[in-house]
Amino acid sequence: SDSSEGVLVKYVINFYGNNVLIKNCSGSGLTIDTISDSYISNTESSYNSSRGFYVTNTKRTTFISCSAYGNSIIGMQIIPSDDPTTMFIFCVADGNTTDGINSSGGQVKFLFCSANDNVGDGFDIIGDGILFGCSAENNSTDGFQIDDISNLVIIGCRGEGNTVTDFDIDEDANTIIFMGNSVQKTSAQNKYSI
Repeated sequence: SDSSEGVLVKYVINFYGNNVLIKNCSGSGLTIDTISDSYISNTESSYNSSRGFYVTNTKRTTFISCSAYGNSIIGMQIIPSDDPTTMFIFCVADGNTTDGINSSGGQVKFLFCSANDNVGDGFDIIGDGILFGCSAENNSTDGFQIDDISNLVIIGCRGEGNTVTDFDIDEDANTIIFMGNSVQKTSAQNKYSI
């Protein structure tokens, strides 16, 4: 797709999208709104004037090997339902004008995802969820910015070369499991801020 509107998928059950390229849209590239029991894989949404992926109110939906490069706002913005079954696996958000991956509310799982070279945060997580095996490198603010959470699991994640901190976890967090994470080759003084 190379259009002004991008792609809108709304009010769908059992949607399957694979090998889709969306670029140069004047709005968001791929908007997913109120879908369930769906799979989106090998989809790239890049160089759009807004978000690469705008995902809202999803249930039982999995994104596999999706990517967002060079978008003017956010690479992947997720505002899920309260159902803890939205997952991103092996997804990449690089070189976006603000955050690479931004998730607010709900419980989202990010498995082996990466967010690098973004002007904002690599991962900006507000709400609960799981980050497993993810990496954030060379972002202009934080690698992992974690705010307003009740329950979050961060295991085996890596921050490297982020300008402000690699892991910035809000002091108001309730329960955090933080295991096996690493910081490498840092230049800022405080790379963990908890």
